[in-house]
This record gives sequence, structure tokens and C-alpha cells, in this order.
Amino acid sequence: PNIPGIDKRVYSMAASGNAIYFGSYINTKQGLWKLTNVAGPAVPLVMVQEPLDQTVCVGATIAQITFTGTGDQYNWINDNPAIGMPASGSGPIISFVTTNSGTEPLVARIMVTPKLVGTPTVFGAPKFFTITVTPSTLTSTFSSQRICSGSVFEYVPTSSDPAAVITWNRSQQPWIGESASSGTGLIHETLTNYFSSSVMAEYTITVTNGLCTTGITEQVLRVHIPPFPKIIAGLSLAPLCNGEAFHYEPPNQIGDFQVLDFSWNRDATPGILQDASTGNAAISETLTNTTNAQVNVTYRLTAYAYGCSNWGEDLNVTINPTPVVNEIPNQTVMSGGTFALLDFSGSDVTQFKWENSLPEIGLVSNGIGSICAFVAKNPDPVAIEAEIKVTPFIDNCIGEPMTFIILVSSVPELITGDDPKQSLPGLFPNPASGHVTIKGMSRPQKAMITSMTGTTFEVGIKAFGKDQRIELGDLSEGLYILQIQDESGFHKFKLVKK
Repeated sequence: PNIPGIDKRVYSMAASGNAIYFGSYINTKQGLWKLTNVAGPAVPLVMVQEPLDQTVCVGATIAQITFTGTGDQYNWINDNPAIGMPASGSGPIISFVTTNSGTEPLVARIMVTPKLVGTPTVFGAPKFFTITVTPSTLTSTFSSQRICSGSVFEYVPTSSDPAAVITWNRSQQPWIGESASSGTGLIHETLTNYFSSSVMAEYTITVTNGLCTTGITEQVLRVHIPPFPKIIAGLSLAPLCNGEAFHYEPPNQIGDFQVLDFSWNRDATPGILQDASTGNAAISETLTNTTNAQVNVTYRLTAYAYGCSNWGEDLNVTINPTPVVNEIPNQTVMSGGTFALLDFSGSDVTQFKWENSLPEIGLVSNGIGSICAFVAKNPDPVAIEAEIKVTPFIDNCIGEPMTFIILVSSVPELITGDDPKQSLPGLFPNPASGHVTIKGMSRPQKAMITSMTGTTFEVGIKAFGKDQRIELGDLSEGLYILQIQDESGFHKFKLVKK
């Protein structure tokens, strides 16, 4: 007879109406049928109701799945245990919490086979359904990040949920120069570490308004910021002498970082003979100052540590000029006279130290700077000489010394000549202010005045009646030696100008 829903092309029937295929299965609208060679009509065999597909968020709890049908046992196989469900089992699928550690949805295809226990045991046609587990709402990789101090940190948190809104917040943290911040989507901001060790910035990233209410909706992103590579010591050098070789290498520690490399460059500097130079190791150079003044040379140093670098620090080096002292002519002073203050000159910022070979002249044996005024002394009847050695120096740089002579002449026996009635040649008045009159001398021809510092100059003689007069108006106050030449020779007088 006709069996409703059976495709007659699949099998044939005997005249008696009995099936001729043993163990043949035919799917009909009523279910799965089996045809046998046992007398009697064909009867429906074991079947299972097909479960519905499910799509859930990671972390969701799947309720127990119980199968229905005509079998007395249901075996199932899961082709993707990564969703948190066992790989196989028999009977209902026990409730479980879904898992998905990836960034893409996980799809598990479950095959359910009904079973009818008997002789023989009969298995029905399997049915299939899927369980899809969407990944964490936040799908970004939240491993710790590291950036250089003072650089821009950029990060895009992402979500598997197209409807999600991602917000982030960074609170104010010690030693990070930038203020607290917050925003949505892209993180793009500069972070600066002002401490000598590493600091950490923390971003709290949150998902709201998504389709899933389970899964990870908040995470903390940590950003490590090492200290700014900075040469924290050794950036000052004592001034260098002209042409002095020097070596510089900065310390190799920056806070808690032990490794430090650096590069350097020096531009051409006016007054320095050498051309510009660069290097990636210690600085070893000899610089020549071509001027008579100090020249400042700048080295720009760039430090590197753990892949980070700074924008350069300046090492300033002062190159002294060669210390030079200008020549001083020999000096003459009369014993008892005042040797005036004597200043030295030479190259810029140069100092001078001097030595006196003969302290008996009234000058100390050595000193630094100018020779102060002193009263010259000469106990001998003849002139004496002191050699003065002057050495120029700048810091520890020494120049070529210069020498000159201070000659201290003796004071001869002089005629005071201050009595107008005396018969010997003389001067009147003495001390004098405006002029002196020459007494007791016939035809004076020439007059020379010598100061106590050894300066000699000629003065004029004017006739005044029977006597002669010398004007003193231009002389400063002090003691002088006046020499007058007449027909009988030279006459020396001690003259006091008041």
C-alpha cells in the first residue's frame, strides 16, 4: 500500500504489501521509516527533535539542553569544546558557562544521534544545531604597553559588539606631568615621566550600551614610562687651557637604568681653530683658541636608554686664551722716592703673579696682581737693581713670563740751599711753591729736575735782576732733585715743592 510521504522511487513493494529491503531507512514526513522483510506493514523508527541554534555572549550560562524524540537515548558530539562545552556525551547537555578567549565568534556544531535499544539496536538519523559564542565585548589585547617619556601614547580599544560605546579614563598619577584625562575611542596623548625611575599610567577602559550584557566590559590598560634619558651628572668641566687635550664620558646610570649610550656633535665655533665634529663614544679632543679672550664651546649630547632618547643636553666647555703679559719697560726710582702703582696688562681674564729678586729695595719678594706703590730704598752709595719676573696665568694655565728691572739710585750729598745769605750756591725759598731763586751761581746754563720715581725733565731758567729764577708752577707737591749746570760744573739741590 501507499505509505504517505515515501518516495516510491526509492524502494519497491511485493504483491503482499511486505517490504523487500532489510534495514533500509526512508525519511518521510512522519519521520524515519525502516523497511524489513518481516511480514507486516512498515512502521516508523527512532528519531530526535532538532534543537534550535543559539548565539550567546562569552560568559553566558547555557541552560541544560534536553532532547526529545522517539529514542530512548541521545548521544551528542561537539566539534568545538573551546566554547566551554564537553566534546561528547549522552543524554542532556548539562548547563555550562560559555568561553571564548579569542577575538572572533566561536561556532560549535553539535550532532545529536537518537538510539533505540533492542535486538538489534537501532540508531536514528542525526540532527545538527550550532552554539555561537561571541568574544569578549572588549577585544583589544590588554598587555602592558611601554613608551618613552615625553612621547605620544596612541591606542585604539576595540569591541566585538558593533553597538558598544568605548570610554576610557586616566586619573592623575604621581610623577606624570600631564593632568588626568578621559575620552571615547582613540587614546592619543603625550605622557611625561618626571621621576628618576619608571612610572606607570593606568587607563580604565569601559564598554557601555552593547548588545551583550555579559563578558568583559571593563579592563585596565597599563603603560610603563621609563625615566627620560638624561645625563644627570658630569655636565660641567673646569676651563681648559689653550691646546689642552681633554676627555669626557658621562656616567652610565639614569635612575634605575644602568645602560646608557650617547652621541655628540660640536658645531664650528668662531675663535676655535678646529672644524665641527661628531661622535658616538667618549669625547676626546684638543681645541685651539686663536683669540686673546675666553671662547665657550658647546657640545650637544644625546642620551639613549632602552630604545628611548632625549632631545639633547649641552656640555659647555670654556677654552682659555694663552696667558700673555705685555712688556713693561725698566723702571728708575731714587732712594727715598715713591714707586708708583704699577698695573700689568695682557690677554683677557689673565692674572699675574710676580717675584722680586731684591726685597732690599723696599718691595716684598712676591705678589699677585699689580705692584702697589712703595717707598724705594737704597742703602748703598751706588744704584742697585731688582729683577721683577711677571708670570701670566688663567686658572691653571701658565703663560710665558716677562722680566723688567727696577733701578733704585742712591741719594748724593746734597746742598739744601735754603739760606739766602749763604755764599755757596743755593736755592731760595726751599720749600717753595711758585718758584725758586738761584743764589751764588754765575751764569747758570741748564737745569734738570728728577722726581723720586726717576722721571727727569729740563726746566727753564729766567734772569731776575742779579739772580736767576726757576718757575715751579707745574710741579706736583713732593721731593725732587734739582741739578743746575754752570761754568764750574753741576750742582745738586734737594728741592721740596709744597
